[in-house]
This record gives sequence, structure tokens and C-alpha cells, in this order.
Amino acid sequence: MTHSLARKLREFIDPEGWLQADLSPPEPERLRRLVRYFRPLSRYFRTRIDHVDRIPAGGALLVGNHATWGIDSFALLPELYAQVGRPIRGLGDKILFAHPAWRRIFHQTGAVPGDRDVAHALLDAGHLCLCYPGGDKDSFKRWWERHRLMWAGRTGFVRIAMASGAPIVPILGVGVDDAFPVIGQERVLFRRLLGGRRYDLPFFITGAGLGLVSGPFNVPLPTRFRFEVCEPIYLDLSDDERAAVRRGDPAIEPLVQRLHAETWRRCQALLDDLARRHDPPGRARLAARLERWFG
Repeated sequence: MTHSLARKLREFIDPEGWLQADLSPPEPERLRRLVRYFRPLSRYFRTRIDHVDRIPAGGALLVGNHATWGIDSFALLPELYAQVGRPIRGLGDKILFAHPAWRRIFHQTGAVPGDRDVAHALLDAGHLCLCYPGGDKDSFKRWWERHRLMWAGRTGFVRIAMASGAPIVPILGVGVDDAFPVIGQERVLFRRLLGGRRYDLPFFITGAGLGLVSGPFNVPLPTRFRFEVCEPIYLDLSDDERAAVRRGDPAIEPLVQRLHAETWRRCQALLDDLARRHDPPGRARLAARLERWFG
């Protein structure tokens, strides 16, 4: 049965669909409609973004921590667009663009596949690009790990910033992992369905009980989302070093790893500080207790 489901799923997915990226900016009127559509969700979470003025003019790579099913993006992006007034080009997982219907929906929001050449083109043209370096690993982490950046081995965002010369602007959030607290993962079925891809389905708590996959009854818990735009991180590289990153020169790898480690440490320290200021003490104590029991 699993093999039959896997075959049907692979027929449904166009493995080369992500190559059809639309780099043109979304229509302003369509973006305004999307903002109006998602504003109630943003208000449900009482979303607040501090220090939006730190986003520089020109191209910049916005990076953040991710939440279950990307619920944080649906609250963050309408508020960010309303305050910044510039389209935010989300760099999404390529699988989101693998089916024509999905691809059309995401393209209408301005999202593009998370491909380095696509990101370089957008940043060179002065766009704001948003990515989540931890991807699904960050999104589906267990609740007691919610303030940890799962960016180990995820160097793609640093390579993009190094090659383009664009600054990295962390936009970090607390409360985002409390909407659907993840208590475990299913590590077999979904990987078989997707032919060995890395995805694990999360078991999470919702306003209607226990959930496994996104559905109409998975009501998010009414938590507060607090985001903070941090000071831009500029990676000072020479033209030769940038060119070496773009062509994938192995000699540049130690520099990539060093800058990735430095960027991760800086962003983790910023997230820790944000959590100390906004995470309720009782919630922090419960997370520490759960980690001792199940971590």
C-alpha cells in the first residue's frame, strides 16, 4: 500500500517544476489583497515586529527561525509588508513549487524556489529575500527545543550572502513555536512516500487536541508572536572571494564554515536574549522540565 501511495505522490509532483521560477515582482494590488486576507491571523497572534527600521535599502537576505507548518510566515509577512512597503520574496522549499497549482499560488505571493541562482538574481536586483536556514528541521523541532536554531550544516544562506554581497538581516521570533507545540515526529511513512526525502511528520498539540497533518481542525493555540529585526550582518569579502563562492571553489570552504558558525552564534545569542525578555517564566520552566524527561 505504501509503495502505491508513493507512486501516486510522485506522479502528482513534477520534480523539475521548481525550475520555473517567476522573478518578476508581485502586483501591488494582489499583495494588498493578501495582506487584508491574512491580517486576521496576524491579529489572532497579536503579532508585533520591533525595529523594522533596521532593514536597509537595497537587497538584503532576511533570515529567521521557523515554526510548524510555517504559521509564523503567515503572521509575519503581512505585517512586514505593511510596515516596510516593499515586497518580501520568500525563498521556499523547492517541493512547494513541484505542482502547477501550488506553484501558481506561491508565485502570486512573490515567493520563489530556494535556489542560489534565483536568490542571487533577486538580491542583485535590490529585492528583499526571506529564508529560513533550518527549513523543516527548524520548523518541526520539538517544543522544548523551540529557541534553538537548527542551522547545523545549513550553509546555503551564508553562501548566498557571501556571493551577492547583500547583508544578512536576522528577524527572530518568540511564541511562534507555541501555536502548534511539537511533541514528536513520525520518521518512517512520509520518508517512504517521498522516496527517501528528509521530511518527518510532526505530532503536535492544537486547539482541538492532537494533530499529525495540517487540517481544518488543527486550530492554533492563541499565543503571542513577538518578532525583532536585528542589526544587519555584513560579510566583508573581496571580489575574488565572492567569485570563488559563486563558482563553488573548494578552497573557499573554510571561510564559508567560519562565517556560518559566527553568524549562527550571533543569531542564537540574539534569540536567547529575545526569549529572556518575552518568554513567560512558567513556559520556560515547563520546557526545561520536558527536556529533562524526553530530551
